[in-house]
Amino acid sequence: ALIDAWDLRGEGRVATAAELEKAMAATGSSGFAFVREQVTRLSEGAWLTAGAFGKGAALRSARRALAEAGVVSALLDFGGQLVALGDGPGEEGWNVEVAHPAVRDRPAARLRLKNASAATSGFSERFVEIDGVRYGHIVDPREGRPVPAWGSVTVVVEDPLLADLLSTALFVMGPQDGMSWLQEHSEVAALFLRLEEGEVFASWNQAMVAAGLRLLPEKTKEN
Repeated sequence: ALIDAWDLRGEGRVATAAELEKAMAATGSSGFAFVREQVTRLSEGAWLTAGAFGKGAALRSARRALAEAGVVSALLDFGGQLVALGDGPGEEGWNVEVAHPAVRDRPAARLRLKNASAATSGFSERFVEIDGVRYGHIVDPREGRPVPAWGSVTVVVEDPLLADLLSTALFVMGPQDGMSWLQEHSEVAALFLRLEEGEVFASWNQAMVAAGLRLLPEKTKEN
């Protein structure tokens, strides 16, 4: 409902206060009833979007299919999210790049993935521009507004579906609250790339170091 209010799948527009109030009322799990595998919509304006979990779910299924077919080493790239099966070439892990938060084809860091998935959430690819202001496709359900274009977050965990979900949630939280959350979830590796006046500043937790994080210093500064 909030995506509709801001027309984030179309040309984009600023939602009015009345539209936001109506959309907020139709947002959240209260708009649905979940009974086993059946979902019933309770609110007329409520609907489900796979934006926060679609790639992760697909990569989880694809990895399972490869494993069942006997594949022991592979790297799948769905654009914005990857999953590594096995240790990769040389048994040191698959060498993958983390994109600059504003320029998709420019790397800002590198990782080594082993039997894990890396998912990145940001605004470099999907956004709308309204009156010269960019609005991203990720909405903060607490405020009913698109998350400000502060940068990006990359999450590395074993489960591709969880990686997709967490990268979205941490992007909504932002670098400060996100890092605080990670203190209680040390099994999740995360890298925040924050944009300030054209420069990129990075912050991460210890689990991301274990994922082989290497910043590209000519492009990224440590926070």
